[in-house]
Amino acid sequence: TGITQAEVDASVTVMKAFEANAAWLRSFGLDPELETGPTWAFATVGDFDLRRSVFEDPNVDTKKLPAGYRQWVNTKQTFMEFYGLSKRPRHLREMVSALALEPMVRVDPRPQLGSGNDGYHNVPKGHPHAEAATDEIGGGGEERGRTSGAQVDAISTETTETTESGGKRAGLEDTRELARVVKCMLEDGCVFELTSTSAGGGCSPSATSTSAPTSTSTSRCVVEPPPAAVHEVP
Repeated sequence: TGITQAEVDASVTVMKAFEANAAWLRSFGLDPELETGPTWAFATVGDFDLRRSVFEDPNVDTKKLPAGYRQWVNTKQTFMEFYGLSKRPRHLREMVSALALEPMVRVDPRPQLGSGNDGYHNVPKGHPHAEAATDEIGGGGEERGRTSGAQVDAISTETTETTESGGKRAGLEDTRELARVVKCMLEDGCVFELTSTSAGGGCSPSATSTSAPTSTSTSRCVVEPPPAAVHEVP
């Protein structure tokens, strides 16, 4: 993950981290308890972290977790349904490749925080990691410079979960990559809906139910994040 033991030892407790994250959400006008304000949800790559990892962590007091941490959008499921694929992408890199986005790679293994160098950059055109998937999904804004609407039957599996240097992918990089994928899907006309919930989860009282293709979903509510919070990709 790129996280050192020293950073873990110096960090706050996991519950303090949840409190800080909830405060960050409020700074955007989003209610972690889903009782007021606009409807929102986390976008994830899979279900494991919020469905199992959090609730199996002995350091997490799940009774204190706001409702917003109990429901989310599994982007892999939404990606498959929206683009009409026969199977879900295996991981984030497949979605980046299928959208013909230039992957972000880590060029500095330990960037200095506050230095203005976050350790990432867009791969230049022609870089081997910037090769588009064999089957591309067209559209999605100026970043790709294509016309929206093209569909595919499958996505390339010749992708990797490692960075340019061969190390494991970092959380910050994955977050930025996922934001770019979500942005492109929104620009292609995708309406994101809740796909998953954990124990005690459920739709926000203010959410609007809607029909959707049959899937493994346990909840279906329209998610309408504030445009500024979604479209402004770091």
